[in-house]
Amino acid sequence: MIKTFIMNKEFASRIMEGALKTGFSPMFVTALTCIESGWGKTEREGNNIFGDMAPEDFKGKKVLRHTIVVSKDNPKIYGKENIIYAKKLKCGLTKYTCMMYFKTFRTVSECLSDHLHVFDGFTVAMGYRLDMHEFPKRIQHEPKGGIFMHYDSDPNFADTIEQTYKSLKKLGLYEEIPYICK
Repeated sequence: MIKTFIMNKEFASRIMEGALKTGFSPMFVTALTCIESGWGKTEREGNNIFGDMAPEDFKGKKVLRHTIVVSKDNPKIYGKENIIYAKKLKCGLTKYTCMMYFKTFRTVSECLSDHLHVFDGFTVAMGYRLDMHEFPKRIQHEPKGGIFMHYDSDPNFADTIEQTYKSLKKLGLYEEIPYICK
């Protein structure tokens, strides 16, 4: 089942304002946040708008909740986490319905700052972090040590980001903001 979300201009505007301070393309951060949060639908749970999972050694507050993971390997399970259902997909991946721990944050800004650290390991892509069109392509397929790193399991991730830019434009929020990295 494909979920569709109503575009939320108020949410996107608030994210864009915070995105200006991140050192990344504000349009990319806003589009990514809209996609990952269902245009703000998941924001209510501990301000974890990206759905960042809490690793076993995470020391902050966390919440156990239902999620879906698509992967070729079993998801790592900690404590009370569990796999409820697994279904093999035609593409060779498996869709797992799970109960997993997610981080919680005091504010949306804290979440945004924390989440963008996931890109630190994408050393080549980070050189493009201000380019809203190139950065999504780079984080989807960056060579590293004979393998490829991927930010998202969606093989059409970069196209999804581009489509979200179009949605932001319809809301009057799209602009390639000149940005000087400090």
